[in-house]
Amino acid sequence: MRSATDAVDTVPDAVPRQFPSWPVGWYTVARESDLTRGVVLTRRLAGADVVLFRGDDGRVAAVAAHCPHMGTHLRHGTVIGASLRCPMHHWMIDGTGEVRSDGDICGHTRSWRAQEACGLVFVWVGAGEPGPLPLPDGVAETTWRSGDPIAVATPWFTLMISGFDMEHLAAVHGRRLVGESHIELLDERRLRLRYTSIVTGGGLADRVMASLGRAGIAVSMTCSGSVFTVDTTMGRRRTRAILGLLPVGSNVEAYGSFGVSSNAWFPRLQARIAAWLFIAFLRKDFAIIDGIALRTDVRDPGVRAMAAFLRSLPAATDG
Repeated sequence: MRSATDAVDTVPDAVPRQFPSWPVGWYTVARESDLTRGVVLTRRLAGADVVLFRGDDGRVAAVAAHCPHMGTHLRHGTVIGASLRCPMHHWMIDGTGEVRSDGDICGHTRSWRAQEACGLVFVWVGAGEPGPLPLPDGVAETTWRSGDPIAVATPWFTLMISGFDMEHLAAVHGRRLVGESHIELLDERRLRLRYTSIVTGGGLADRVMASLGRAGIAVSMTCSGSVFTVDTTMGRRRTRAILGLLPVGSNVEAYGSFGVSSNAWFPRLQARIAAWLFIAFLRKDFAIIDGIALRTDVRDPGVRAMAAFLRSLPAATDG
């Protein structure tokens, strides 16, 4: 594993490129609890309007937002069985995009792959077969709690770059780095940062973290396109987090889910505490970078490595 300084040279040199507005990959589009049966949600993904619904079979579907018959917006539709019924002429669209009228197949409309995990709903954006969901290790042994989405007035890539900015840990988050941070390019779509820190901040959340991690807090953070996964170790305690970023115009909506070992005492309560600690940590960044005019030609190697990595990601051009 290389130090952060050395790792800058391992990231593809893509400085001349702009950051892709929609890199190919999985996107968090909702919480599982937002998509109860009968609810229809609308999202805009890479220039395409999409509706999401949960069929009576429990599966989440994502299809083009307008009925191919006369263009009625399907947010007004009704979930019937595993399909969405258009409100105007009662044409039926299932999760594969198959369209039926009076039981007869009339054609197909566009559909997207959708999956659920850790309390979040993911949709694959871009051409090609979907890769694995960007999840931390140990998902099956973890009790999860998702948080309310948070809107931030900045592009998605700014939050990603902020996560690899080591110099702001002390100034913003009240953390002192122990030793060097390390960056590892896992493959062409994943970049990982590892570091250990000591809490120096005096806020309530800081004091709680300091009591849990007296010997230091070890963090492993992996960027997979617009999704961060975080594994944190504080003594015997281990927490996990997923932060997914959904571009909304030139801004972003952040969806988070936070977890603890299911074998922990009162895991649901501890998951609530973990969510509170993570969100308190993240809100400090959200408040500061709201409206930032981002520059990445700075001395921090984490910023430079992440910026080069994000610029190297393939863009979704099929939307």
